[in-house]
Amino acid sequence: MFLFFAAIVIIFLLFPIPIKIQLKFMDNKFELYFYNKKIDLKKTKDTDSKKKKKKRSKLKYFQTKKLTKDILINIYNILEFNPLFKPSLKFKYYLSIGTDDAAKTALLFGLINTMPAYIYKFLSNFFKVKKYKYHINPNFNKKEINIQISSIIFANIVKVIYMIFKILSISKKYKNKPTNSNNFKMKEEY
Repeated sequence: MFLFFAAIVIIFLLFPIPIKIQLKFMDNKFELYFYNKKIDLKKTKDTDSKKKKKKRSKLKYFQTKKLTKDILINIYNILEFNPLFKPSLKFKYYLSIGTDDAAKTALLFGLINTMPAYIYKFLSNFFKVKKYKYHINPNFNKKEINIQISSIIFANIVKVIYMIFKILSISKKYKNKPTNSNNFKMKEEY
């Protein structure tokens, strides 16, 4: 019985789990779906949280911003040099764009058709892109913007746990590192 449960846990840890995400922007409405279930994105007003927020000094803001930037650069380097830990991705999007003027639509369509290569390069920095499909449709007769993005991310639990430990170790390293306020002064150029 113990071997059966151990085998199930090992299979669960080693085999990838698909995470399905879909974004839609149609008729000026934004919708987010997670496993085909709509997620409500309406913001609730919380007056208590607004009162509790404190203003930070500029120096504290720049220190936090620099630490966050350093942490993100280190995470990028981990993924860049260890492609084994990149999750897999299947990505497709549909874009229908139109203006009232056919000439403007044609120019906009030409500009937008250059974007898929940049999107692919950006995604390949963080994921192993297994499938990448796109369809861009110009509508010369009416003004519209419709976007549908659907993706499936395949991530192993072991890889996720490894990345969490790496992120925590990097953030602890920067958290314990003393920051020098002289680093944030503007340098004079001659």
